[in-house]
Amino acid sequence: MDVGYMQGLLSARRLGRRVVWHGVTDSTNTRGRAAVEAGACADGWVFAAGAQTGGRGTGGRTWVSGEAAGLWCSLVLVEPVVWEVLPLLAGIALAGALRDQWGVRSHLKWPNDVMIDERKLAGILVEAARAPGGERAAIVGLGVNLRQTQFEGAIADTAVSLRQVIGRDVPTEAMLAAWLNQMEMLLDGGADVRSMWLSMTQMIGRTVKVRHRDGEATVRIINLNERGELIVSDESGAERALIAAGELGNKC
Repeated sequence: MDVGYMQGLLSARRLGRRVVWHGVTDSTNTRGRAAVEAGACADGWVFAAGAQTGGRGTGGRTWVSGEAAGLWCSLVLVEPVVWEVLPLLAGIALAGALRDQWGVRSHLKWPNDVMIDERKLAGILVEAARAPGGERAAIVGLGVNLRQTQFEGAIADTAVSLRQVIGRDVPTEAMLAAWLNQMEMLLDGGADVRSMWLSMTQMIGRTVKVRHRDGEATVRIINLNERGELIVSDESGAERALIAAGELGNKC
């Protein structure tokens, strides 16, 4: 990554002004967490890598990021003004960047996926860490498939890259800058995350399978509340909030 080139594309004043770049690392979220806990970074720092050997998604699942074909990065936010809805806000920021910069209409799958049709373009993983002084920090991990021409194995039919969508390569630097610009605008502008997310999702009204530790259930998605929880109805018609713990399938 050409950090100087990326920073030249920034309109953000706070985010991305310091980038720690690794050609290869285990996980940018791990690097960000370690730096926060050591008191070795500040708000707005970004940790990015050409490839990850231990990239991970929600629930500890592996995130395939072992090649320099995507954006693999983590943004540190110290005492962010929002917390519960950060995964949603990060997805909104990416969807906005895709729309404004490349004319791509994506949609959001709760709580942390950015989709093109039924294929996953990007994923988000938000983790918490504490600085030595007690400040709480969010590590906002983002993985975006940019330049892959094909996918193999378990994700062969479920993943997509931006190159496959628009037919040309997008520089990692351009994607990172566009996302950070949108993130800062949303964070500083007091965005109505609930309304924005609802306008960018295709999930409302869907009947899906929810997989969690206790098994599997079929629910119909009704709404989203201000805490970023889905409101669903179960097979008996009872409504409840579904917190961000579990995995949603696609349509039943």
